[in-house]
Amino acid sequence: MIDRQSSPPLIGDLLPEIEELVRETFLLWDQVRVGFSWRHYFLNHTIRVRNLALTLAQREGADRDLVALAATLHDVTKRYDGEVITGSDGKRTLDENGFWKNEFLPPARENEVTRLYDRLGLAGQMHHLSGAVVAEELLKHRGVTDEQARSVGDIIRAHVRGNGSESGPLCERPECCVLYDADLMDANLGLVAFFRNVGIHTHRHWEESGELSLEEYLNYMPAWIDMKWDVLGKLLTPSGQAVAKARQERKNQWAKHLAEERDHWECSRRCGLLGVIDYLMGFHGDPNMAAQLQGLQTEWLPEREADLAGRGDGTGLERQRLQRAREFVSLLARESAGEL
Repeated sequence: MIDRQSSPPLIGDLLPEIEELVRETFLLWDQVRVGFSWRHYFLNHTIRVRNLALTLAQREGADRDLVALAATLHDVTKRYDGEVITGSDGKRTLDENGFWKNEFLPPARENEVTRLYDRLGLAGQMHHLSGAVVAEELLKHRGVTDEQARSVGDIIRAHVRGNGSESGPLCERPECCVLYDADLMDANLGLVAFFRNVGIHTHRHWEESGELSLEEYLNYMPAWIDMKWDVLGKLLTPSGQAVAKARQERKNQWAKHLAEERDHWECSRRCGLLGVIDYLMGFHGDPNMAAQLQGLQTEWLPEREADLAGRGDGTGLERQRLQRAREFVSLLARESAGEL
């Protein structure tokens, strides 16, 4: 830890240490799935949000160092959020600011973050509020100036916005806006959101029926995509709005490709986009996008390429389907990196 009497550290130099602390914190809970999140989602989401937020920061003239730290820490206390509380009518219970109320979920183990959380009496606060306080303290302890630490806290506080009139301080500085936009897009728009939806819907269907059904998911998917068009109106920055529109249109186009592949089911499931979705569905219990993306790149695609090569490059339809699968995986990787 840096001596507070020495010169303030360069913010970028702290990122590896902060990221490792966040990684460690997310693993202090033993629950695999809670609500719409799961064990590996928290870190995967954090890294993707940081990647996209930095892209938007470049375009919007925001301070990239502050954005990088805030994005890395924005969900540091998120795992304290347990299941959403529902009322007697079965509907989700909202607080006075329009936020879902969650059960309090304590960790199974402790570290610097959880000890700080307990010492500051943050239990029961929404994660963007408790996380902002924790982030400020963590950074001050590492020699970051009070002003910089407060700025990071402000950015984190503003990354969640409720439906009520008292939804907390709405920071309109560009750093706040790009983190909000990146966080909102990651869960709702683009192929990264496609991955998340496969994990959510497939697992729910499996719990209800004990079955994995690719056809059932394909039937459900169009309604989910249509529902997400409304998200476009919530983006705050011009760059965010442009990226959001492109991601939603991309997701819509690939849904159409999936629908087309149903006409040649066996071929498409063997080496096409249907096969990619089928592969992802197999990890519904504990998805890990980083690991599954690597699996697609280093195992699934090469295995099918080798199979076609062994059969004289296969049929024209097989080559076309495999090329489509390659393009999907490439676009998914580029979205994850914040490039699209």
